[in-house]
Amino acid sequence: MKASKCVQRKQPIDVVMLIIYFFSFIFALTPASEQTAHDNMCPTFNSFGCTVGKPPCQETWTVCENGFVVALNIGAELSAAWPDISGFTHLRNLSLIDGFNMVTARNLAKFSLMTTLRHFSIGPALFPVPWAFSTFPATLGTDWANLEVCSISVVQAIPSLPPSVASWSKLRVFYLNQINDMLGAPTFSLPLSLTTWTSLESFFIWDVNIKPGQALPTLGTKVNITEYQVRDTVTDAVSEPLFTSLADDALFDSMRLSDFVISNLPFCTGTLPVTFGHATSLKNFIVVQTALTGSIPLNVFNLNKLETMILFGGFSGTLPTTIGGWKSIENLAMRSIKMSGTLPTEIGNFKKLKTLTLLGDPISAAKLSGNFHAQLANLAYVNLTDLTIVNTDLNGRIAEPFVKTPPSTLTSLIINDNKFQCTLPDWMIETIPSIASASLCNVSVNDFCQLPNPLQNSQKVKCKFALSHQPCLCEECPQSPPAQDCPDCNGVNGGSSTYDQCDVCDGNNLSCADCNGVPNGPSRYDICSVCNGTNACADCFGVAFGAADYDYCDVCGGDGTSCLDCQNTPYGTHTYDSCDVCGGDGLSCQNCAGGPSNEIEYDLCGNCVNMTEPGYMPTCFDCAGVANGMLIRDLCGVCNGTTSTCNPTEIGAGVVGLRVVVPWLIFFAVLDVLLLIVYVCQRRQKAIYGTSSSFASSSASSSLANSSNARQPSYRTQQQQFNITGDTARGVYNQKQQQFQKLN
Repeated sequence: MKASKCVQRKQPIDVVMLIIYFFSFIFALTPASEQTAHDNMCPTFNSFGCTVGKPPCQETWTVCENGFVVALNIGAELSAAWPDISGFTHLRNLSLIDGFNMVTARNLAKFSLMTTLRHFSIGPALFPVPWAFSTFPATLGTDWANLEVCSISVVQAIPSLPPSVASWSKLRVFYLNQINDMLGAPTFSLPLSLTTWTSLESFFIWDVNIKPGQALPTLGTKVNITEYQVRDTVTDAVSEPLFTSLADDALFDSMRLSDFVISNLPFCTGTLPVTFGHATSLKNFIVVQTALTGSIPLNVFNLNKLETMILFGGFSGTLPTTIGGWKSIENLAMRSIKMSGTLPTEIGNFKKLKTLTLLGDPISAAKLSGNFHAQLANLAYVNLTDLTIVNTDLNGRIAEPFVKTPPSTLTSLIINDNKFQCTLPDWMIETIPSIASASLCNVSVNDFCQLPNPLQNSQKVKCKFALSHQPCLCEECPQSPPAQDCPDCNGVNGGSSTYDQCDVCDGNNLSCADCNGVPNGPSRYDICSVCNGTNACADCFGVAFGAADYDYCDVCGGDGTSCLDCQNTPYGTHTYDSCDVCGGDGLSCQNCAGGPSNEIEYDLCGNCVNMTEPGYMPTCFDCAGVANGMLIRDLCGVCNGTTSTCNPTEIGAGVVGLRVVVPWLIFFAVLDVLLLIVYVCQRRQKAIYGTSSSFASSSASSSLANSSNARQPSYRTQQQQFNITGDTARGVYNQKQQQFQKLN
């Protein structure tokens, strides 16, 4: 009876525990959120190769780490609203690659739900990606709080990014290239202040159809920024970005700023920042075809890393002597400038200079003046390959270099439309044979003496030397012949024949006329046969009517891959680590436990184990042997069964469903034994210390009379083995209790 009562007592506990176990097992096999996100994508993208129910990491368009999707490369049409893929809880990269498009406008309300995203890119693609005017969510900036790279390349009909993108404090690379670059496309605008992009390293805007009246965004001082480029490089329907102003002096306080380029922004006003000299890491400073003005500030001496300085426009003032600190300068070009003053002798410090171009504004009264001093002559003879000085007031005799060790390195010599006097120096004459053609050598329209002509006939073929000075005035130059009765150009004393402006005796000024008919004029036919043309028909290789063009990496004729990092992000920063993992930290080729053993690795369940051990057993396989599968055994032990193949009343007895029930029944059996022991002990405790009537109903051990050394616990244990009743039990108990008290 007692045994049956115990069984009756434990049955309710078993049933409850079994129910809890069953439902916890079912919920543990519920499909992961990543599977749901994957299945949401399948009906949304046409021709995507997406199969509902297929594990996401088995798709060709996903990249996974430790069983989680970390990157998506989507190259298919978005045929409906953007799906909810927020279940990809580890997603870092989203790339909309070649093949992605939207035929009509789509709802992108769920586009910003990828809150773990770090890299977002559209393109590169063979053809412009049609965006169909689909609007970004207003919360894109705040939802993508972890974004580090935003790259949008060759996209048409895409609206502006929402103002909330100004909150991308972790953004490192911002790259826009050929956005809405066609007639009728929507204009693109940006927030006026991006000072909150505190992590920014690279800022690129190329060929973007900017909204008229949009000022260049203010970036402010950036600790990590290295390059800033805003330019238009393609001759197309949308000619230039319509940025209207630049007011970002604090940008040049960024100590790592290396490249600053603004090109073809004809409506962009402002002045050359006075903080220009603060950017001590600056290597390339290029401002071309803008409405910017101002002068080079005095605080530029510390720009000792500057390699290229190109100013094209209405810049004024003087060249400060502090430019002598530009020890790394290789290319110095100033075109259409309105600068005045002399060339500082500190220019002789430019030991690495290869190209020097000084072109004054032809309609400006302000022009560079002074002499062609020996420091400049020495620089030109020893270092330069290209020397161009046009439309200045530089005058006097051109000096000889300090040290003349032939041959000169010059391959292009253009000294045109200045006020140099006397005759060409010997070092220039010696340079002419090394110049390839007359188009690269022009020393005309100066005040050189007409006689004697310093050039031999063979040299005249290779260099234009049109004399503008009148005969018999050579005595005004030092070391020139004394005054004399001058023969005319035909050798007749007092004759009337003269050289024309083309240096042709009795000529008609036509042999050296430019394409506008001006003798020795600056106008030339370009390669498209247009006078004063801009070679508009030339491709990026300079071939007239050629087909080559710059790719989005700004490489002429390139295939668009030269600026991609290992994750195919344009100008991205990811590289392969020592384990050949793109963007890795060099630790992935260690085992998952951080040691060198190749035997310890992640199994299909994501556990770091030694799968070669005899007792290894994967923990995530379902009953069909599929890792992370969804199938379970029913209570009858049938995989994916319905509990229809057995008698459910037999389940409690452990007859069926062994793999499911037996482990828990063993647990419950052990628990029942412990409960039974506690129960018996409690009963015996009451029997020993309770009333005689309660004791009379208990049992005692018959061995107590034979064990004089028995203690109380031993007595209690033996008492369960025999049925001793009445006075006999009471006497034995009293006797043993007295023995126990004496021992203690």
